[in-house]
Amino acid sequence: MIAVLLVGGTAILPQLKGVLSIAIWSVPMPHTFRGFALTALDIVGRFVLVCQIFIVLVVVTLRTSIDGVPGITSDVVAEPIHSIAGATIALMCMMVVSQYTLALHDAVAPPLVPVVPKTVAFSRIQKMAMVVLLMGTVTTVCMALVSELLEFRIDGIAGDVLKYTTLSTTTLDVKHISLPRLPAMVYQDTEQKCIAAMVGGTIVLFTMVAPIVNVGCWLVQWVYFLSTDRNPHASNRSVVRWSAFVTTFSYAWCAFDVAFFSIGAASLEMDLVTQWIIDKQPVVGALCSTVAMMKGSEPCIKVVGTLSGGAYWMAGAAVMAAVLFGVTSVTFGLRSR
Repeated sequence: MIAVLLVGGTAILPQLKGVLSIAIWSVPMPHTFRGFALTALDIVGRFVLVCQIFIVLVVVTLRTSIDGVPGITSDVVAEPIHSIAGATIALMCMMVVSQYTLALHDAVAPPLVPVVPKTVAFSRIQKMAMVVLLMGTVTTVCMALVSELLEFRIDGIAGDVLKYTTLSTTTLDVKHISLPRLPAMVYQDTEQKCIAAMVGGTIVLFTMVAPIVNVGCWLVQWVYFLSTDRNPHASNRSVVRWSAFVTTFSYAWCAFDVAFFSIGAASLEMDLVTQWIIDKQPVVGALCSTVAMMKGSEPCIKVVGTLSGGAYWMAGAAVMAAVLFGVTSVTFGLRSR
């Protein structure tokens, strides 16, 4: 699963998005249809983030310090290398260029394109349903931000050493992962501080800042509409108009769906990655092979991932945000033009 996500998100999606973007701008088509196509590509582009999230989870999971023996200090570290920094810069550039072309598309809109209606008719039942959807979105987003997403437990001989001995005074046999703690954890667990800060900041932007901004703008729009029955795009209040305008672009940065797929794949397949990394180490790999032969079925190290409640809150938030984006776009229009 993680192989499919990594190959699709880093090798196929960026190139395919570029080719489709060129085709959309080259082939004559109705202005509205081109806008929908560019918006769809803008949203899909965030799935490139799957690589950064998975690499961060690998770094956090495998960091081990041997410091319980006087005079002996040793660190086991999975370092992010420059390729992940390049991928992060490329992701940010891709998102900025994608949204810039979307803004250019709006700027050259023909004058005969009909504007969105100033008023929208909603029944009482529809308004009640929207209140429930808004409350559900706010609740799931908040719970995803503050709850534990998953935990990794180190089993095997290495897990027993960490759990029952004082060989390491700083490394635990169970590592708990949550969104607020993840950037700080990866910064502490690697010597590549600049790369860690860059990748961690990108994850914060996509999984914390963007969802909070998006939900806040949706609340402003829908509270205004439910109290006035007027389209937020046609409001005489600049805060409401800007909120409606921002959500056209900010939803593409809300990567709860990407994060859920990444942590789900990591919880299932982190042990495979761990075994591959260990086997490639000339000293540790040979040592683990020798230990495995001596101990029989007990592995040298085994990483067991378990999804926590926050992961399911995140999945719910991703679904509800998608529904809310769709309802908002259909009801008010993607833009004011």
